[in-house]
Amino acid sequence: GISGFPTIRVFKRMYDSDPNNPLGTLERWDNEERTKERVVSYMREIGVAPREVTTSEELDRLMEANVDFSDMKVSSVVLGVFPEGDSGKRFEAFKEAKFGRLVPMYVWVKDASLAKKWLSEEDQKAKEGVFVVTKYTQDPKGPVYKLEKEKEEDTDGIVRFVDVQSAPVVWYYSDALTNQITTGKLQKFLWAFVEKGTEEWRQYDKVLHQVALDKRGEMKFVLVPGDAQGLLQFFRMDRATLPQIMIIDLHPEVGQRQFKYGKLDKKTKKWNTDKAKNINADELDKFLEQYNSGKLKRFLRSEPVPEKQEGSVVKLVGDTFEETIRSGKDVLVNFYGDFSWCKHCEVFEPEYAKVGEFFKQVKSLIIAKMDFPANDIEDAKKRGMEISGYPDVYLFRAGEHHLKPIRFDSSKYNNERGLGAISQFVMAHAAVPFQSSKGEVFGGKKREEL
Repeated sequence: GISGFPTIRVFKRMYDSDPNNPLGTLERWDNEERTKERVVSYMREIGVAPREVTTSEELDRLMEANVDFSDMKVSSVVLGVFPEGDSGKRFEAFKEAKFGRLVPMYVWVKDASLAKKWLSEEDQKAKEGVFVVTKYTQDPKGPVYKLEKEKEEDTDGIVRFVDVQSAPVVWYYSDALTNQITTGKLQKFLWAFVEKGTEEWRQYDKVLHQVALDKRGEMKFVLVPGDAQGLLQFFRMDRATLPQIMIIDLHPEVGQRQFKYGKLDKKTKKWNTDKAKNINADELDKFLEQYNSGKLKRFLRSEPVPEKQEGSVVKLVGDTFEETIRSGKDVLVNFYGDFSWCKHCEVFEPEYAKVGEFFKQVKSLIIAKMDFPANDIEDAKKRGMEISGYPDVYLFRAGEHHLKPIRFDSSKYNNERGLGAISQFVMAHAAVPFQSSKGEVFGGKKREEL
């Protein structure tokens, strides 16, 4: 979706055969340099046809420079062998599959013997085909993969083949690979956090490869070392509790979901993950089967419950959110992000504190705030909390926790987000009527009257 402005999207012409995707593939352009020169350069880059290679020396140089599997870089090359040249249906599908993609590199040759260093004797004798060349030694079918012949004229078939085979069976996480791992169309991940160099690491490496081989293209399997502190902090995971396993996906209706391998203690609301210490392929397969059948209980992150509330704005966390919006009171919530990266949130904080002070005598109203990225709300997106930028303010009307909250829209208040605008919003939309210090009555309208 579009989360900020300006946003650039590139629509490809109708290559896709998927009837649910009538506009073709939608490409997202995330380059920070939004100058005229860079936009023109980018459009030229994504439109470049696959590169023809005419000598084995040139092909070897390209392969050696662009096929890698290390902590710093994971890359592959898509190789087409077309003895008929660039005029047939197979080449046209190959070219269309490449359009709009900067990686992996697409190259082609007329003569299969030019790729003798990279293709098997059998593939050379066939004299044609589409291949993904990798350095993935863990897969007995690799490191060079060949597309089924019947799919060579199918653009979608080539794209799916490349997407699956150009990614490793199991990713080994490093900071340098973060963006490469987390981007792309496939947004289902199994993250395994283990101390590297231990017997547990070796066992996890073995088990993940056993399970992931049959699930390529369905989920990304990532093995994460215990010293990946940034990622552990992001998941609010204590290194002392490793090993741990977590599935994370991006559901179209509810947004990001997390599923932890372990058991939830209903009383303490804590997860026991001891079973992750003795992982095997059968148990991991069962975990994935439960996930696929929708039987897993979601893991909902929560910051610690504050021991004491300070000021007139109540700090909510994941574990206190539901009880608060079901309290029978109107609840205004400022969903914000950490000030280290959300400067708008930091600027808005003192202004929102004024809102808390302004309404602190209204017993039927709670002015609250919540660090949204640090806390999970069950089915937040489906329930109407479609937060695409921070800060974002919502009113949860008393007695209407089962309905969508009402979002504060600054465009209806002269694009103001201060005390005046927000107080007007609350007074107009609160479910429980209340009196001002001057005796004026606000709120109390039914939802259909708003």
